[in-house]
Amino acid sequence: AETASCVSSRGMLEESVSDLRTTMCELQERLQSVDGEGNEWKTRYETQLELNEQLERQMSLIHGRLEDLRGNPVGEFAFEALRQRLKLLTEEKSDLHTQATPAGLGLLFLKQTALNFSMQQITSAANALT
Repeated sequence: AETASCVSSRGMLEESVSDLRTTMCELQERLQSVDGEGNEWKTRYETQLELNEQLERQMSLIHGRLEDLRGNPVGEFAFEALRQRLKLLTEEKSDLHTQATPAGLGLLFLKQTALNFSMQQITSAANALT
């Protein structure tokens, strides 16, 4: 009777060990699967961090450019160039007035009209810059 009981217990233990091994294999497979998914998420996370760093650098660059534009050194140079051009055109207009002869009045009028138009454009551009 003891032997039958021992054989029965041994059978139950072997079955239990077999079940435990099967469960352990299943759990290991799930763990490897989760590790694989974890690596995928880790890769996604690291990629997102790199993208965030790139965006931060781009934002910093853009903020720097905005600050430069607010200071507007290019606009100041353009404004000064327009002012010099206006001065030159004014002098040219004055010279044309002094060189005027009755025979060349028609040509003078055309040149003066063109100069006035150029001066108006420069003044408008200068006003737009300020």
